[in-house]
Amino acid sequence: MIVIRRPGLPPIVRHDDAIVAEIARLYREGTMMQKEIALRLGISRTAVSNILLRAGLTKAAVRRERAARRPPETVAPVRGGCRWVYGDPRWPGWHYCGKPLVRDRNRGSWCEEHARKVWKP
Repeated sequence: MIVIRRPGLPPIVRHDDAIVAEIARLYREGTMMQKEIALRLGISRTAVSNILLRAGLTKAAVRRERAARRPPETVAPVRGGCRWVYGDPRWPGWHYCGKPLVRDRNRGSWCEEHARKVWKP
């Protein structure tokens, strides 16, 4: 850590690359909160937060990194089957309902059960 003192102004603190890399590694793992990282490295939580912001490591950015590492899962809808989605398509294990469709043109691509949920009188 480098501290630059200026008369009459607050000091400027610069952290060396090793600390920045360690903070980034710990944050990307997702097992420690910023407060825990700060305690482990002996710096303030605000310092950890600012380092992560300057490095572009927001929660959304880390989620995108993790999602990019997962192989994409493609599930084709059942032809002529209900397209109600169970689960979140961004995560493994999601699927379409697949039950037979209601034969009413105004009811869309859903089975009887899901058409009732979508089209409430």
